[in-house]
Amino acid sequence: MVRSWSRMQRVQEKQNLKKILLLGLTIVVILAAMVSLGFTALAKMFVVWGDVTSSFRSVEKTDNIPPSPPRLNSDFDATNSATISLAGFAEPGSSVYLQRNQETALQIMVPENGNFLFDEVNLTLGKNRFKAWAVDLSDNKSQDSEELEILFANAPPDLDITSPKEGQIVTGSEAKIEIKGKTDPEAKVTVNERVAIVSMNGTFALKLGLTSGDNTFVVTASDRAGNTIKKELLVVYKP
Repeated sequence: MVRSWSRMQRVQEKQNLKKILLLGLTIVVILAAMVSLGFTALAKMFVVWGDVTSSFRSVEKTDNIPPSPPRLNSDFDATNSATISLAGFAEPGSSVYLQRNQETALQIMVPENGNFLFDEVNLTLGKNRFKAWAVDLSDNKSQDSEELEILFANAPPDLDITSPKEGQIVTGSEAKIEIKGKTDPEAKVTVNERVAIVSMNGTFALKLGLTSGDNTFVVTASDRAGNTIKKELLVVYKP
């Protein structure tokens, strides 16, 4: 009876051992399959990433087309302010360089809408010549923009009234007088808000009516930068 039980126990132990070995083998196979599939997927991911990055590098290396030249915009060609703002349009994402009179250029990044603005650009007295160019993300440089010239002048034009003299008395039946003078050739002259024609050498003349008694004339000369000078003249008319 004891022998029979011992034999049955050994048989049971062998069967249990086989089950354990089979289970262990199954687990090993499953783990090997999982590891194999995991490494394969990982390898495929690296291959795809390598292709993508290689493609981007290829695009960057082959992008040799320069952007279009920037366009500078200004509503004026002369000013009496030492500081201005300059706007323009260029390829979005590029860098625009603005140069004045061959000096060191200013730089700005162009936003997505392509509109850029250089704020607080300093001017020098006289003519200020601006040009700009763009550089894209692949370091391709555009051609220069069209040159933009802005005059900076902060002094009023000359103004000299040559006739009549201050306080001059006019008599006679003709109630008219001609205001004559000289200014800068490009200046605009008005006498009591009426425009006088300025010649190429800067002289001007304008005939106006007189009323009995004191007649005050305000002569104004202004340049295209906005600088203005005024002079008053008194003429007495005695019919």
